[in-house]
Amino acid sequence: MKYIYSQEMAGYFRALGSHPSRADVQFYIGWESSSRNHSRIMDLMDEVSDLREVYRSAWLSEYTDHRLGSVMGLWNAEYEYWRRLQTRLWNVLHSFKDGDTLPVLEELRQHM
Repeated sequence: MKYIYSQEMAGYFRALGSHPSRADVQFYIGWESSSRNHSRIMDLMDEVSDLREVYRSAWLSEYTDHRLGSVMGLWNAEYEYWRRLQTRLWNVLHSFKDGDTLPVLEELRQHM
């Protein structure tokens, strides 16, 4: 899911180009990519959260709790990655005006 959604969001940035309208940024970066209710990023964060306890239970059924904290930290890091990207997209969204240059997606990801 994250690979499909990542490609879709990268496609939005390509389609928007360097000087999109505020309305297009609102739709593709806001609603489709980063909305709190139902967007690509929120869906990924929900799935990471939902699978976390399933994975934890599966781990404990096969292994001891040794290293469980380290393994679960990877789940937390995945969630945090998407939350940080969501925040960066919101920053772009809330400050963007018609005529502004849209940052490229790589600029938003490079400090993560």
